[in-house]
Amino acid sequence: MVGLPGIPLQFSLTSRIPVGWDRIDRVEFETGDLVFVRGRGRISRLICWFSRSVGEAPTFASHVGMVLDPERQSLIEALRTVVIRRIDSYRGEADVMVIRLPHGLLSSERVVMREQAIKYLKHRYGYLKIIVHALDHLLVKDRYVFRRLARLDDYPICSWLVAYVYKRVLNYRFGELPNLVSPDDMLDHCQVRDWHLVWADSYSTVRDFDIAT
Repeated sequence: MVGLPGIPLQFSLTSRIPVGWDRIDRVEFETGDLVFVRGRGRISRLICWFSRSVGEAPTFASHVGMVLDPERQSLIEALRTVVIRRIDSYRGEADVMVIRLPHGLLSSERVVMREQAIKYLKHRYGYLKIIVHALDHLLVKDRYVFRRLARLDDYPICSWLVAYVYKRVLNYRFGELPNLVSPDDMLDHCQVRDWHLVWADSYSTVRDFDIAT
């Protein structure tokens, strides 16, 4: 498979992959696709800071959601509460990439993932989990110690919501248990395991990810 200059081959990007908001309507999203977001605000920069390990390249992803309804191009994500909204809600507000498991999912798996995800609709955001992620960043020897103690499943954060659905339905782990991973941990995991890039808002977004890895 031939990649474009400056584009990570790990995401199997070809000239046939639609890139740009003006081409998003050409994309055949699937339930379960991961939507990685790099926000531009202060909170997003803070999340990128505490998601970065010592000696690691700059963090790319500050947020993650999951495609829920491909026809409506909607995702489910944990914001102040767990909500469903269109992917293009991020247009002009953030950098966005959508990726998929190399083999995709069975239609039956996609149905169950959707059902599992919407159980958390309207649940309040787990701000305490964000705090314990930040506390773990201050540790070097064991970066997960506080997260192991904070099992607040009724108050999801973005990475927990998506990782939990994958663990519950597919028994798939992004390297660690759902309460331990950050958006950038998940993206690093996906890169190593050759997940496929489905769409990105711009080529610069993908190149910036390449630099960050």
